[in-house]
Amino acid sequence: MEKMDYINYRNYFYSAATLAFVISFAVIPHIFYLTLGILLPIKQERAFVIFKNTKVGRIVQEGGATTTTVKQFITFELPDGSRKVFKVSRHQYYTILETEQGLLTYKEQRRNTYFIDFQRQK
Repeated sequence: MEKMDYINYRNYFYSAATLAFVISFAVIPHIFYLTLGILLPIKQERAFVIFKNTKVGRIVQEGGATTTTVKQFITFELPDGSRKVFKVSRHQYYTILETEQGLLTYKEQRRNTYFIDFQRQK
């Protein structure tokens, strides 16, 4: 009987270790990207709002139920002529207007941009 208990505990240990290994590969990249965004330097530049865009997506789940997602984006033009697109919250999308000028605060790494704030010029 003791040998059977030992085998059951060993199988339980291997199952738990395998599960932990699989979960770590699913979670670690997300933690990496979240902390990367925190560690990036904050940039501030004068900018001009040139375009606002909304992207609507639909996800069909099992049983036919659908979920609709809405993402808002704002495109800013910098003094050097380059353009940056940021995903923004609904509140930011509706309070920032096209053709406004102001101070854009953001973070950036390669093609990933993180919107922080936009203070319109008075």
